[in-house]
Amino acid sequence: MFKPPIKIFNTAGPCIPADHYMVPVLSRLPIIDYFLDHGSYFTLHAPRQSGKTTLLYALTDDINARGQSYALYCSLELLEGITDTDTALTLVVSQILKALNDSEIEAFKKLSSNYGPGPSSRFDAKILDILRYLSVNLDKDLVVFFDDVDSLSDKPLIPFLRQIHFGFNTRFRSRNTKFPKSMALVGMRHLVARFIQSSPDSASISASNILSFIKESLTLPDFNQNDIKVLCSQHALASGQIFNPSAINRIWYWSEGQPWLVNALTFKVVTEFLNYDYSKSITDELVEQAAEAITQGGYPHIDYLMEQSKELRVKRVMKTVIFDNSSFLDDVLDDDKRHVLDLGLIKKVNRTYQPANPLFVSAIFNAFPEKSQAPPTVGN
Repeated sequence: MFKPPIKIFNTAGPCIPADHYMVPVLSRLPIIDYFLDHGSYFTLHAPRQSGKTTLLYALTDDINARGQSYALYCSLELLEGITDTDTALTLVVSQILKALNDSEIEAFKKLSSNYGPGPSSRFDAKILDILRYLSVNLDKDLVVFFDDVDSLSDKPLIPFLRQIHFGFNTRFRSRNTKFPKSMALVGMRHLVARFIQSSPDSASISASNILSFIKESLTLPDFNQNDIKVLCSQHALASGQIFNPSAINRIWYWSEGQPWLVNALTFKVVTEFLNYDYSKSITDELVEQAAEAITQGGYPHIDYLMEQSKELRVKRVMKTVIFDNSSFLDDVLDDDKRHVLDLGLIKKVNRTYQPANPLFVSAIFNAFPEKSQAPPTVGN
């Protein structure tokens, strides 16, 4: 029995630098630095298990360490399923206060303990009031990262965005209307597309106005082939275990850089197949075995995608992309395509839609029992 190295390949939750092998996080989307430096508000969306929260943690720590601004990370995950607007926005305020208390920044803790709702305690000013309160009373500019924004139901989402829009537009009017310098609204779904689709046709102009504070809608890219080499080399340096070049090529083939898959494949080989025996090299045959095992399910992320694939609109899109080889999906509703894109099951390359990676294709193949042939080859 060999002693495992200090770090492991992470397949559950945000990465912790001291515990997990990691691709340099801040280099994955360098344009964010430009947006933060220039006081922009933006959205960031990417599928589950792609590194969004890890990125936000790193950005928060980096900004606070530099000391020129304050950064606050706030998750809205607990708002899932709450449809009453006043209840939802009250809980948003509670989550902001909790984030302040959880921080190691004393100025945050002090403002949290002193905060009391102002005279405008209605739901249509709760978010505006607390963000103005923080911005006015801090001695440096504030950057806010709202994670899991798609946990907000459609009904409370509108006043939530409307208050941010109003605060953004009036933030330079006076000292008392100061608002966060920069803000990111982050989640799995494309927020702008979701908001417009969920609004009635008569509200489309209003929707465009509310969202005008958003500089750009960003998405978090998957790993590239060099990222995978960097990740594998970290383990090789820590353990002495060798990755054959062909094994790294097969990790890329099966995952096409999807971060969870990259880590899941390597974790399965190192821990389960080789049992931390670092004297044995990691070969392409072992990666093939790992890919086959992962496609059988038993992993929450894969099981979630397989279950989602049984939904009629997801099934319609996937059948078109995988079996009919119709890249443009002309007969599929845009809303359905966007939903499957947000799930991470397909990706858009130029004007065409393609399966996200061969492993996801193999994993969801059982959702199409009427097809007797093997899933087609996808990727390189």
